[in-house]
Amino acid sequence: MKAILEEAQNLDVKQGTVSRVIDEAGAVIGVETDMGVAIAARTVVITSGTFLRGLLHVGENSKPGGRMADASSSLSANLQEMGFQVGRFKTGTPCRLNGRSIDFTRCSIQLGDEPPSGFAFNLEEIGSWRRRNLHIEPGS
Repeated sequence: MKAILEEAQNLDVKQGTVSRVIDEAGAVIGVETDMGVAIAARTVVITSGTFLRGLLHVGENSKPGGRMADASSSLSANLQEMGFQVGRFKTGTPCRLNGRSIDFTRCSIQLGDEPPSGFAFNLEEIGSWRRRNLHIEPGS
């Protein structure tokens, strides 16, 4: 998908950690990165991943952060200042356990949803887009 976006006309793709959305009279005019670089834009798409208000849990201890040693983004506070409601989803990585220490005969299988749920509201539209753009035959 990144390669497709990078080749799209009239689209300039940037990657970085945004610390602030810059607005003027209630309209977005760009963003500022954690390195202090301002990037002007008429439109901003936020793909935050798990770093907005991210928390690391190690044993009984918690601290702000993303993956180990990565900082959480300060963008959440900025979005709240702009009037957005900001929440958190649990996206944690399960504990790493030594398989030799588990009695699997006492465990039950927990299958996923069938059919699997999607991350889109209109799955038919997503499916037809994939077939058109990725040259996937119907039914595959």
